[in-house]
Amino acid sequence: MVDEILVELENTPGSLIRATQALEDEGVDIRGLNVSQGSGLSQVRMVVDKTDQALQILQGQGLEAQLTKAIGIWVEDEPGSLNPLLEAFAEAQENIQFIYPFFKKGGGNIGVVINADDIDSAKQVLQGKGISIIADGDI
Repeated sequence: MVDEILVELENTPGSLIRATQALEDEGVDIRGLNVSQGSGLSQVRMVVDKTDQALQILQGQGLEAQLTKAIGIWVEDEPGSLNPLLEAFAEAQENIQFIYPFFKKGGGNIGVVINADDIDSAKQVLQGKGISIIADGDI
């Protein structure tokens, strides 16, 4: 499992750069980022190298930021490498809520952050198929 930060930002020009700049100023490296539009707000999901520090920085900026858990896995950087994961979820009738990539410096694989309706069940599905789950310190 990996720690993920969920931040709600105003859906206006410049709101994302203010958040990411605050992290950069304090030396926090963003490893994965996903932005989706909501009603008036954008939901930003991110995986960073210093989760606790990033959470404090964002909250110190007056932002609604919270820590969530997600599943992280490594997949090979080649066509079709994500499909075994998706097939495992389809076979188990497990619904994916979101999925986005993240990167580790110097690694040859691509990391994927994924969450499902039932994260514990999703984790069991993946482990049952022999798919290794990334521990938070491995990001």
